[in-house]
Amino acid sequence: MMTLTDARIRNTELIAQYNALFAAKRFTDWSLLFQPDCRFEVAYPLPPLPAVLRGRDELVGFIGALADAVGDIRIDRESMHQTVDPDVVITEHRLNVELLSGGLYQNQYISIIRLRDGLIDEVREYYGSIEHAAFVASLA
Repeated sequence: MMTLTDARIRNTELIAQYNALFAAKRFTDWSLLFQPDCRFEVAYPLPPLPAVLRGRDELVGFIGALADAVGDIRIDRESMHQTVDPDVVITEHRLNVELLSGGLYQNQYISIIRLRDGLIDEVREYYGSIEHAAFVASLA
């Protein structure tokens, strides 16, 4: 059985991989950090973007297509908060995305991440809705 210390080390390593693979746009590898039947939900959905993505295939397809519409991605100001439940972590980071039309999208993200059997089962993501709305508009 995994100890609490082991779980916290696992969580730290998993979130580091999550951010590094995302920033590198290695979404096929990134998706392997998730359960096949995972759920990824955003708190403030803006059409035409979906509120919920279900399963690895849907997740990597959507995120990969979205990433093709932008330039370089950088993640900084990363922090992770362990909880008393070893399968729940809360993360914070600042996302910086170069827009192909020029300019930069910057937003602060907070995610509640639930693990199952060492892989990500659910993500609920929060971010600045004003900045996100401007980002979505820039993609149109």
